[in-house]
Amino acid sequence: MLQFDNRGNPVFLWLILSPPLPGQGDTESGSPSGDSVGQDLLAALCLVLVIEGMLPFLAPGRWRNLILTLADADERTIRLTGFVMMLLGAGLLYLVR
Repeated sequence: MLQFDNRGNPVFLWLILSPPLPGQGDTESGSPSGDSVGQDLLAALCLVLVIEGMLPFLAPGRWRNLILTLADADERTIRLTGFVMMLLGAGLLYLVR
């Protein structure tokens, strides 16, 4: 389990969203600037929210049943499902990018 010492300090988010330092993020070399990486990360998080909100909006009854089923599942099953979803997402991202 990950633990953070400074829970109120959003250092990670600041590092992702901060503009690049002079000499960093040379777009001619093909490496994205820090600003575009932060914008891409925010765009990805927004898409996650849109996709995650589709099922409760379109089928709230089925979503409720899914949540109740997950509440009864053991931790191993939930972890395995999360791991498979991460691998699937990373593989699809690799194919798309």
